[in-house]
Amino acid sequence: MSRAWISEIFSSFQGEGASIAGSCFGKRQIFIRFSGCDLAMQNNACAYCDTPYAWKIEEEEAKVYLADEIRKIKNPLSAEQVFNIVKALESRDLHSISFTGGEPLLQINALLEIAEKLSKSYKLYLETSGSMPENAEKAAKYFTYACVDIKDRGATKLKNWREIFKRELKTIKILKKNKVKVFAKVVISKNSNVEDMKTYARELKKLDVALAIQVAMPLNITEEELLRFSEAAAEHLEPENVAISLQMHKFLKIK
Repeated sequence: MSRAWISEIFSSFQGEGASIAGSCFGKRQIFIRFSGCDLAMQNNACAYCDTPYAWKIEEEEAKVYLADEIRKIKNPLSAEQVFNIVKALESRDLHSISFTGGEPLLQINALLEIAEKLSKSYKLYLETSGSMPENAEKAAKYFTYACVDIKDRGATKLKNWREIFKRELKTIKILKKNKVKVFAKVVISKNSNVEDMKTYARELKKLDVALAIQVAMPLNITEEELLRFSEAAAEHLEPENVAISLQMHKFLKIK
């Protein structure tokens, strides 16, 4: 039996994804944030990452945000423990369970055990960098929804950007093959390039996958620049498959 190193578990609303196919934007979810990020461990951490506390795998404790308290539980957690926490957080408007990180596919054996147990009672949503397609192949059957976070060349510190991009596309293809409702997300900033956006859109069109263009926080691009990025994506993708995404939870100042 594998155990998972978990950063935190909490109930909130999915704040990313916008109005495109596969997105759970605005839906109530229970978030299971796995510790450990393979890109950060390779000194390839995203410049815009807002959860650096989840980069390291072996966190001593997992934080569980309950209605009236924050409970700390000793890591690592069993699938049964995670299931019981999810049950305690369940609400009438619960849509799905989000597996996020860090990078949830990094702890593949523990993820498989947790996903197998939870999938019998809930719909599951995977948020992944897409950097580990071989693990996505193992896990895909448990997930109804997925977001693959394409790493923008201008918004990251990736030294092997093209190789990571190929893996992201492979992960999307695997998820599509397994009937997962998947979309791609790319976070842009003042360092992003319109030609790169055209490349993302051209490759996603081949896979028939929608793209959410998310603006890095704090906002540092102009309205004119944002319009250009959207128009660039639409050179290859249909308008219904392109949308702007903002982190709704940050505007609402919720978890």
